[in-house]
Amino acid sequence: MPAKNIGKTLKELRLKSGLTQKQAYEHIGVAQSTFSSWEVGKAEPPNDVFMKLCDLYNVKNILQTFGYDGYKEDGSLQLNMKEVDMVEKYRLISTHSPDGASVVDTVLDREYAIAEKLKKQNEKIIELTQVSKYTQKDTYVNAAHIDEDSTPEDRQAGDNMMMDDSEWE
Repeated sequence: MPAKNIGKTLKELRLKSGLTQKQAYEHIGVAQSTFSSWEVGKAEPPNDVFMKLCDLYNVKNILQTFGYDGYKEDGSLQLNMKEVDMVEKYRLISTHSPDGASVVDTVLDREYAIAEKLKKQNEKIIELTQVSKYTQKDTYVNAAHIDEDSTPEDRQAGDNMMMDDSEWE
């Protein structure tokens, strides 16, 4: 099941769509009390009604919108229908065409390596942005350089210089 609170997300989507509760529950044909119970999290809409709501709210990526991360609460994989379909296709290819499976493996390995590299680069950027500001032992990034030995006063002077537009006019 999705990781986000379904009711809260449904309410946010309705409000973003500019619809009142009445407009939404009348459109999908349910009682106000039923609809309200979904938005406050007391109940969840049946799958067919959930899909109607997503259509009404113009949700393009249901999994992403509702926080699906691909894992069950116990940490095991939870495949969506597209992933199940891909596994079934791969199994068929592997059975009838080992060369075809080899091509898929090669592409998958290459794309995975690229994704891992990008993930590591993004993690490094996040790490640099989370460095505590103005402590002597932390790395301080300023004006496209890293200065590990500067004092807080030096850092403030550098920030002031970078913020002073008169130097650049």
